[in-house]
Amino acid sequence: MNKKPSWDLSQIPPVIGIKEEIGYPQLFIGRQGELQRYTRWLSNIPRELSKSQAIIARRKTGKTAFLQRLYNIAYSHREMGVIPFYYEVKEGKKWVVDLSEDFFTQFMAQYLRNRYYWSEQLPVMSGKLTLKTLREIAKDRGDEVVSLMIREFMMLLQRDPAPVYIVWSWAQDAPRTLAEAKNEYILQIIDEFQLLNSEMYLDKACTNPIDNLAGSYLGVAESKIAPLIVTGSYVGWIIKLLMEQLPSRFVRYHLPPLKYEEGLEAVYRYSTVMEVPVTDQTAVLINEISGSHPYYISTIVRSEYPEKDLSTPDGVMKVYEYEIFNPDGELRGTWIEYIARAFNQINNVWAKKIVMLLSRHKGELTRKQIKEKLDIPLDDQELERKLKALVAADILNQGETNYDYSGIGDRVFELVFRSIYQKEAEDLQLEAIKKESRKELAEKVEQITKNRNKLRGLLADLRGKSAEYMILRYLKFEAYKSPEAIKDKVNNYREGILFVPYDEVKPYIFNLEGSRIMEIDIYAVAGEGVCLAFEVKNRSDRPVSRDEVDTFLHKLSFLRQKEGRRIEGIYYSRCGFVGEALALLKKHNLMYTDYHKWWE
Repeated sequence: MNKKPSWDLSQIPPVIGIKEEIGYPQLFIGRQGELQRYTRWLSNIPRELSKSQAIIARRKTGKTAFLQRLYNIAYSHREMGVIPFYYEVKEGKKWVVDLSEDFFTQFMAQYLRNRYYWSEQLPVMSGKLTLKTLREIAKDRGDEVVSLMIREFMMLLQRDPAPVYIVWSWAQDAPRTLAEAKNEYILQIIDEFQLLNSEMYLDKACTNPIDNLAGSYLGVAESKIAPLIVTGSYVGWIIKLLMEQLPSRFVRYHLPPLKYEEGLEAVYRYSTVMEVPVTDQTAVLINEISGSHPYYISTIVRSEYPEKDLSTPDGVMKVYEYEIFNPDGELRGTWIEYIARAFNQINNVWAKKIVMLLSRHKGELTRKQIKEKLDIPLDDQELERKLKALVAADILNQGETNYDYSGIGDRVFELVFRSIYQKEAEDLQLEAIKKESRKELAEKVEQITKNRNKLRGLLADLRGKSAEYMILRYLKFEAYKSPEAIKDKVNNYREGILFVPYDEVKPYIFNLEGSRIMEIDIYAVAGEGVCLAFEVKNRSDRPVSRDEVDTFLHKLSFLRQKEGRRIEGIYYSRCGFVGEALALLKKHNLMYTDYHKWWE
């Protein structure tokens, strides 16, 4: 029996198909379990065993970053035999014909790049590619199937009046049609799928709305040669849509939050990349108050608070308070925008009281308990409608049964919500809410101090797994304090090298050999003194081979040539080096080490 191929999901894909919105690729953290799950799912597409999926998670939880990384894994690993297509549905009014043209155009552009321009840019990529240009590219490549599909679609668009439903059907079914015509397999990723039922119009003037466009995927979603992954940020909304308009067509998967240790790693990575120092104590505190939420972590680390200092608990508290209570805070602004949309249909004082009650309550409450605790003057049927509307708006969670409800368990949301509405609903002043928040954070600091030994073990394990970022952090914030310490940390020491205050310490990513993405793990740039280039292998199962050293030498040669300055190489391997690798390191005067506490 043939063994299934495996892919190293911890690395950035060697060839990038789409630019990831997360920005700096190394800021994608964790999600190894989810990536393994969906890589297996991708591998099963050519076997026609993969059923369409719906990934559900609240906004700003890293869902788009996950999907874009999954796309790039599929794009990079051509041996999978799957051609990926990514489309994000944007908010705002749209004529269905305009939506169809955009969808079809983006699909054809991505398809042609994947098939014929895999490691380079499509021609005329500086502007938006037109269908006419795409057809010329297809004809130039001898792809008669694509050329014909584009011609037929362009003819549909030219009809007056435009046959709206036919145009949409052509665009929507293009991935499946092309996969079938060419005996290929296509992955369709549609981000923010629920917006297909929002602000879509049958007429160009956008006066005649259609609220069931997503439901037209009833047949398309059954495809095994072009299965879908759809996502939704408004949990209640998309679940209702899937149940009512697309029953049994999608396997639902709720994207979990980051694990605690992944959240802690995120704090260290964002701190290092954004050059905002944290201590072990404040890193744990930031992770605690963020609930290991990547967006909250990144927002706190890059906060615009004028006196930002994340090296003390008091400094963290001030940044946290600024982000939640200050009108300029990004976290506050994000949630206010969300709340304004969600409360558009249910904005009354009883809805606010219900949300605040369940936000403070640990666990679930029944409809009867909610009514009794708040003394709500509504009949049971009206109260149920209000609660269902709050669940659909993603402001409350449905409990174990349809009779039970709970808060969404997001402390940042709860504090923002209460700061906006509590004076109106419960006559509680903002200062009282701030006082409560400060007390809560002070208790967390006390708990962190008490659990110092337990946290020390967690941090040691994290450092062992994240040597690259620990070294990077050490070089950026600590190394210059002991300039000669490098002598004790490496073998084959090169005379005259000292630690200095580096201008930049970062990974160095570049294109080499036919646009293949290459990376120097750490490049420490010195204004004065010698620059350092690190290769970091932190695996625990095997030593570094000769070929791996040779690859580093190749990259180092490119870096020296490009930068035109003295750059010394250091190779860190947690598991040491084979004999031939050591000989090559010495021959080329590279420093090396397997010292597992390099960053201390």
